[in-house]
Amino acid sequence: MFAKQNSFLPRSLRVLRYRRFLFFPTVAFFFLFPRAQAGVLEDAAQALARKVATVTPRTAAVTFLWTNNAGLPDGQWEAFQQAFMDELEIRGTVTRTDPNVQVRVAFALTPAHFVFTASVPAADGERACIVTLSRSALAADSLRAASLILQQELIWRQPEPILGAAEKTSTSGQRDAMLVLKQDAITLYRFEKDQWILRDVRTLPGGEVRLRGARGGIIPEQHSDSVRVVLPGQVCETAFAEKSKLACRAENASPGEGVLLGSACDRRVWWLKSGAGDWTETDQLVLRNPSLEKASPSISELDVAGPVVSLSAEEGFRAAAAVVFNLSTGNYEVYRITLACGN
Repeated sequence: MFAKQNSFLPRSLRVLRYRRFLFFPTVAFFFLFPRAQAGVLEDAAQALARKVATVTPRTAAVTFLWTNNAGLPDGQWEAFQQAFMDELEIRGTVTRTDPNVQVRVAFALTPAHFVFTASVPAADGERACIVTLSRSALAADSLRAASLILQQELIWRQPEPILGAAEKTSTSGQRDAMLVLKQDAITLYRFEKDQWILRDVRTLPGGEVRLRGARGGIIPEQHSDSVRVVLPGQVCETAFAEKSKLACRAENASPGEGVLLGSACDRRVWWLKSGAGDWTETDQLVLRNPSLEKASPSISELDVAGPVVSLSAEEGFRAAAAVVFNLSTGNYEVYRITLACGN
């Protein structure tokens, strides 16, 4: 049997290192979810950023070196980084010139606490800013979201294999476009008169992609119409617009482990991923707190009719597109996954 495919983080959340990360726009969930409602991990990031802002000259150009000493899961570490940078940008600490000050931000773990430190260069050496966060506080923060419910809506079905799919909605929340990644092409559909209408076909270079063992998918760029298409041995750039070019290059891209999904119930973002099964059994979509370890209990679960082929996040993390291979029918199905409020 071919290997089960995992899902992907949006590129704008995966590439968060050094100078490129420094000037990245604030991601959509900080506009959707007010800062007062952020999780405790984001609160810790903002607290550390405030301390750094007090000891960093306002005229200095700053870059950051991120060190994850204790293996905080990628989704949690990236959420911390983004909250930290968002706070600094609000306070005007980060400038848009060549950096001349490097701040080292690190994460360490003790039996009872998460410890976040920032070392800021100073004339008399270095100034250390430290914020500690109780591990039990994160657990309690997770329990407050226990009423979230994962919902699925079938939006596409076909017998031919699908490697990935991504949906785009309008600013009013209406369905607009969908990209479907097949073995030999990327197809663009528009939602018109209550149905999906084929509008464009973009042939993949190098011929048909063999599905067995293939790991690929579509990763929409946040705050953009562009998407990143990951295939075995190559990465392509295209967009939701009709007649968009398909530019591909040789690259061995590694898939992530899930996507971020926003909730209007608690005005936060959560980590959505598939189960650990293979292609011979049904699967689950699992919702977790991105601030906790991977082995932490799930917040919500949703059974699906077969293995999850891929996941992609919609603009603003309002929804996710899940491709499922239905074991009963043999069809490939695309579901829109959203969060609802429980009682």
